[in-house]
Amino acid sequence: MSSRPAETIAVESPSPAPRERMASAASRTRVCARHVLSQADGFTLIEILVAFTIVALLLGALYQLFASVLRSSATAENYENAVLLAESGLDALSGTAIAVGDTSERLGRFERRTSVQARADLLSTEALSVPMLYELTVRVTWREGVRERAVTLSTLRAGPRDLPR
Repeated sequence: MSSRPAETIAVESPSPAPRERMASAASRTRVCARHVLSQADGFTLIEILVAFTIVALLLGALYQLFASVLRSSATAENYENAVLLAESGLDALSGTAIAVGDTSERLGRFERRTSVQARADLLSTEALSVPMLYELTVRVTWREGVRERAVTLSTLRAGPRDLPR
């Protein structure tokens, strides 16, 4: 009977070897977790510099794009205004008697030059009874920085052959 209680005691109380194994496994898990946490705590200086460089390059590209869009918008608006001025110059010529010559006027930042020239080269020599053709040209110029921009509109109009110059 004495052997029986010894067996029961051995079965009921765990041996120290499995406890040590469990403790060492738990401590290894904590060590690994500390190692992972210490790497995820922050960024290295190189990572921060790389991220800053990428952000700076992207912002620079966006700034260039935005500035380009603004310049293009201003140029398109100037062309639109110049075309309107040229059209109004042609309309003004259509309502008056034709006078051969050149005129020039300043309209804000734009300069409008109007030219009326006889175009006998467009008529055949047999057509002396046909009215003369005159070329009406309106050129609007302006400066954008150092560049000179221009819009030119031209049309033909029939008129009497003998005009005062």
